[in-house]
Amino acid sequence: MTEEYVPIENLEWLRVGDVIEAHRDGVLHHRGTVEETDARTGAVWIRETSTGQPKMLILGDFDLRCR
Repeated sequence: MTEEYVPIENLEWLRVGDVIEAHRDGVLHHRGTVEETDARTGAVWIRETSTGQPKMLILGDFDLRCR
């Protein structure tokens, strides 16, 4: 069964623990668990699923999607 991901238009919709994907030009670049968000700056910090490393993503740089 395929997991459905919904586009994120506002970081205020996200909660710590949400799993998100970051796409650019239709290509998946990052997948991880939300650790913190800052809706004012458009930044979200995730813990990468594949590496366990932290990563900061900017909403304007990626098409973010939440499960």
